Amino acid sequence: MDEQGAGDMGSNCVPLSSMRGTSVSGSTSGPPEVVYGSAAADVEHVVIILRGGGTIRAQAVSAGAQKFFAFALSHGQHTVRWQAYDAAGHKTSSGPAIMP
Repeated sequence: MDEQGAGDMGSNCVPLSSMRGTSVSGSTSGPPEVVYGSAAADVEHVVIILRGGGTIRAQAVSAGAQKFFAFALSHGQHTVRWQAYDAAGHKTSSGPAIMP
């Protein structure tokens, strides 16, 4: 299901049973642009690496049996990669740039 509402927020309804691992689900238009996704059960936080070398740390939060994360990008910020970490600080997964 796609919907448009106040703040130009787009969303996709995805059955929880299909969410596996850590991935980005979508984003809002901004600024700030809010990016959100699901996290695997063992993920404690996600680190987003920004073009230019900065990082953003997004805490994974449980909602029922699923975990989610979200973060905001200011105007001009662009991601390069994301990396998920467990509570012991071990990298559990990673992926390419979230937003262009």
